[in-house]
Amino acid sequence: MRGYAVRLVLSALLLPPTLAAKAKPEELLQLTDDTLEAALAAHPLMLVNVGIPDCGPCNLVSKKMRAAGKELRAKAPGVTLAQLTITSQDSPVIGRIVQGALTLPKVLIFRDGEAMDFIGDPADKASIVEVMLREVSRDSIQTLKTVKQAERFLHLDSWSSLHSDEEQPPRVVGFFPSNSTPTYQV
Repeated sequence: MRGYAVRLVLSALLLPPTLAAKAKPEELLQLTDDTLEAALAAHPLMLVNVGIPDCGPCNLVSKKMRAAGKELRAKAPGVTLAQLTITSQDSPVIGRIVQGALTLPKVLIFRDGEAMDFIGDPADKASIVEVMLREVSRDSIQTLKTVKQAERFLHLDSWSSLHSDEEQPPRVVGFFPSNSTPTYQV
């Protein structure tokens, strides 16, 4: 049995490079306007590359996301990588999640259904891995430590409630003197 295992390892090492290069890359979850909402409900943390068919830069970002997928699968199994293909200029989903002009490729992080811009280089595998590992380790509940952070949160929250046709889930915001108060713990 041991000789068989050694031959198997040696044959794997001696494969021609062309066969080794044909290994199946990590797949991205393929999304459309019709499937995005269900995917957001099923995947609490998702990185989405928004693109159109035959877009060179969009395909490059998808390729880098697939390359990052293997490492993320091992280090952060809760991260889902996806490709949202837009087939119509009147995409209702894109109109709801993208503020301002849409430039492609557009990479978004969805955390518990909320869209955030990807801050990093989406055409760099290491950047994708770094940003998503940081997102996995970030708490869903954040402490706003400065007045500026509180103002930004309240401004963005009120903006999204005014510009959405759908009913938003309620958000609870509390201001406490410190994190150790009994009310904060509740």
